[in-house]
Amino acid sequence: MKVLGIETTGEVCGVAVTDESGLLVERRYRHRMRLVERLVADVDAALADAGLALGDLDGIGAGIGPGSLTGVRIGVMTAKTLAAAVGLPAVGIGATVAIASDQAAAPEERVVAIVRARPGSVYADLDASPSPPRLMVVGDLVGELARPPVRPVVLCGEGCVRDGATIAGALAAAGVAARIGSVEGPRPSTVARLAMERLLAGERPDAIALAPLYVAPPPIDPRAERFAPR
Repeated sequence: MKVLGIETTGEVCGVAVTDESGLLVERRYRHRMRLVERLVADVDAALADAGLALGDLDGIGAGIGPGSLTGVRIGVMTAKTLAAAVGLPAVGIGATVAIASDQAAAPEERVVAIVRARPGSVYADLDASPSPPRLMVVGDLVGELARPPVRPVVLCGEGCVRDGATIAGALAAAGVAARIGSVEGPRPSTVARLAMERLLAGERPDAIALAPLYVAPPPIDPRAERFAPR
């Protein structure tokens, strides 16, 4: 099985091709606001490096967010268009799921993947679960992680660059052991791998049904007031 992964939810984007033996190609780069200009060309280049054409693939995986609203839209639309053009399934992979799957942790540790949101808040996945992450004020996240039964916490994801030290310090003050793991966003190779696992398990998601995972209302929506900076 051969799967293309497209990940565009963060500042570092990319594409990857994988099969059941492992990673074949991965291209990562800071998009610098040029994602529309180069994404399709990078897909073509990755496929060429892997010695494949689009029709040789068995599926496409796409990062669906949360993250950059523009990046998510571009990546999802590119993935569903390519998949629909040749009749491939398209698997959506959440950013926090991809981040958590790459984080090594001890059995007793609680993996918490975070993605940067508005100032003072993060998108958080408290249990590395397939359920959608939540938009949480940092103080609420700390309070929830400090509730019994308390477990040591591993914070991971690009959200740690801005908020990891604050969260870890607040957890330590509350008596919760915490450390910061990887501060990378989701990798396209991980998106491809997780998509392949779901395809091998028998899933065949319709490409047209692929949709972004925004989680939070847009900033102009009145429902977003709770998460606005004070």
